Amino acid sequence: MVCGVVATVGVSGVLASDIGPLLVGSVLVTGFGVGGLSPLVRAIPPDLEGIGARLTGTAVGFIFAVGEIGGFLGPVLVGTLRDVTGSYSSGLLVLASGGVVVTVAGGALRYLSDSE
Repeated sequence: MVCGVVATVGVSGVLASDIGPLLVGSVLVTGFGVGGLSPLVRAIPPDLEGIGARLTGTAVGFIFAVGEIGGFLGPVLVGTLRDVTGSYSSGLLVLASGGVVVTVAGGALRYLSDSE
């Protein structure tokens, strides 16, 4: 959940800044937020009901397959939005909304694990 907030704050900083130290700092913050998600992708599936240790490899493989599709379509989407609008702002807003989705999903997982 924290990683999603950090990534969203970083991308929002990129949107709000001009060339300079604030832009560099925002890119670094974005990197910390996104980079912090990778270990979580590997750590959460064994704890989910119905997956466990036996299906962890399959679950993580599926997550990475979906991630690879996003890795291909993300730049295409941002480029298309840049061509249509003439600005990278709309594409960066889409990326920031991804951080919000991660934050909400993390909160939901925390809520579900606390209720058990």
